[in-house]
Amino acid sequence: MTAPTPPRLAALRPKPVVTAIRLMYAGVLLALIGVLVNAFSRGAITRALERTNEGRSVGDRLSTGDLQHAADLTYTSFLTLSVVATVGWLVMAVANSRGLGWARIVSTVLVVMNLLLTIGMTTRGTTATAVARHGTRSMASRMW
Repeated sequence: MTAPTPPRLAALRPKPVVTAIRLMYAGVLLALIGVLVNAFSRGAITRALERTNEGRSVGDRLSTGDLQHAADLTYTSFLTLSVVATVGWLVMAVANSRGLGWARIVSTVLVVMNLLLTIGMTTRGTTATAVARHGTRSMASRMW
């Protein structure tokens, strides 16, 4: 005689949880698109930093080496963060599909942070532009 099989976990999930998990997988796909966009943005980041650097006073401008270093650092940071975001959303989707309670809390915090980041980017332009406008000089001076 065999023991009765337990009901499938998916059948017991509330509909909002199922929807949230599907949205997390959609977030993984969007994050992958972000990885691709960031992977091909090296030239755009460099040009944005060069334009910003040209608009500064002569004493405030970065040297060519510092400018290239800032562009490389920005590119690497954006690409790394987008890969981390992709992996993070994938982990959250899997953890939530397994019914882990901590994953719901972490996912909620991540969603709020993503919304704030998105609002900031849409009101101030791209992150690269914001870094170029405000952080290039201080970033380069901290590195050396």
